[in-house]
Amino acid sequence: MIPLPDLGPTPFLAALGPRDRSWPRVAAMAGGGLALAFILGLAMTFAAMEALSAAGIDLINPVFHEPQLIRASGYVLELSLALGAAALGVLIAARGVFGRPIRSWITAAPRFRWRQLALGFGLAFIGVALVSQAVGVFKGGSLTADAPILAAAEPLSRRLIYLAANALGFLLAAWAEEAVFRGYVLQQVAALTRRPYAALWISGLLFALVHAEFSPYALAARTIIGAAFAWTALRLGGLEFAIGAHLANNLMIALFGAPMLPGTSADPGDALGVATETLMALYLAGCAELIRRRAPRPA
Repeated sequence: MIPLPDLGPTPFLAALGPRDRSWPRVAAMAGGGLALAFILGLAMTFAAMEALSAAGIDLINPVFHEPQLIRASGYVLELSLALGAAALGVLIAARGVFGRPIRSWITAAPRFRWRQLALGFGLAFIGVALVSQAVGVFKGGSLTADAPILAAAEPLSRRLIYLAANALGFLLAAWAEEAVFRGYVLQQVAALTRRPYAALWISGLLFALVHAEFSPYALAARTIIGAAFAWTALRLGGLEFAIGAHLANNLMIALFGAPMLPGTSADPGDALGVATETLMALYLAGCAELIRRRAPRPA
């Protein structure tokens, strides 16, 4: 049996100290951080909806002749801006409560590593494409069968707008979710439990729960992939790879699955979905280990 690595010495947890284990500060963060995240997220939601309304896109009362891809583009941008503002609120509150630079919840490297983000995106995009194609064949279809980005009935200009909006929106959303769940939450749980492996799974479970999809299959799938993102953060000393991988996962769904629209019912998932997320989790963890061996550790 191969022994699991000791995650304790990871540079991503090196910034933790007595303040991070102070229960009064944790309580202050729970109240203040949630409040600031809610206020900023709500303010950005209203601002984005007003801007979209001025552009002729009404997300609350849709006009039936409104192109689906354009409406989906607006919704992704509105949602991602709200998530980004909420995540910024969490990090600002954490900065004030724990007295650490915001960067310490993002990366242990001297600066943000865009190359690792690109690696995470490229490797995950390939992995998701292969797994999705295999699942499509298993179900009697294919990855490109009903892909919105390949829909011949849609003008090329509209599909390019959809591509750009989803790429930008999901990049911001990936940063926001990683900063909160693999940044603040992962470090906070690790500080309190002193058990990085427990923090890895707890952060994954909280990530699953916040999506409000309570099917056992959906919860299991999101917990597993969330734990995989946390593993890459701990092993590589930052969120860059996880942000890229998270972006690739969401973008593949938007481009080759179905457009994200308000009011869309959540997919309850199934055992096959859990199996595919497990495969992706193992793949991403393996990629992180290869990168870790080939690259210098962050300072």
